[in-house]
Amino acid sequence: MESDILDPIKDKLDNILIQVVSWLGFAVLAYAIVFMVLRLIKVPKIISNVIAVIVFAFVIYKTLITTYMPGIIKG
Repeated sequence: MESDILDPIKDKLDNILIQVVSWLGFAVLAYAIVFMVLRLIKVPKIISNVIAVIVFAFVIYKTLITTYMPGIIKG
């Protein structure tokens, strides 16, 4: 009885979970790549971290705007 009630909710929650995990995964991957590249070219650690955080925030913003709110703000 309970599984019949929760099935529609479970499908939606699974879909949301996959989207959030991929959203954060792309942002973390972008952060890691930028940080490693900057460290390889001998940029100081603090500056590398700041630039990588800016890239992380930009990726979060762009994926949020283009994926989750496509009709609200044109990105």
